[in-house]
Amino acid sequence: MRSGDLAFARRVMTVVAMTAASAVLVLSPAAAQPVPAAVDVAAVESDPGVAVCCSKTVNNSQYSVLTYRHWTCDWGTTGSSSTGCTDLNGGSRWLVPGERSPLFEDWDVLRVDAGWCYQVEFSVPGKVWTLRFDQSGLGDLYVKIEDWGTAFVQAQRYRSCP
Repeated sequence: MRSGDLAFARRVMTVVAMTAASAVLVLSPAAAQPVPAAVDVAAVESDPGVAVCCSKTVNNSQYSVLTYRHWTCDWGTTGSSSTGCTDLNGGSRWLVPGERSPLFEDWDVLRVDAGWCYQVEFSVPGKVWTLRFDQSGLGDLYVKIEDWGTAFVQAQRYRSCP
């Protein structure tokens, strides 16, 4: 290919790419609004389209928490717990204090660490409640969060409940 042909081909590819990007922006409902500098989590969480999408965990405690992608049992609702029922190899994510699971990603399981007690507030449409999971002297426990649910880890303490 001659250098002139190569330059022409690059220009055509650039125009095609720019046209495709413009089409995405024009056709996207989000394109009508400016992109915020930071995500307003409260506004996003109140959006029913997001609430149905994915389970969420918010770490309001002073220690990190571990979440997993998949609840593997065919039973349970938000707040149900088991010493199994999670795919340990299916993806995990640590949430540091103040962090939440990523928007538009589904993280169905919260791990309560062996020897620890967690206080967790759950929220699903029309209902909010708090549970304590006391694993003092016991092994890990896995807690289910349904697609429309949110788990707020409020506190953790080793060997006793907060």
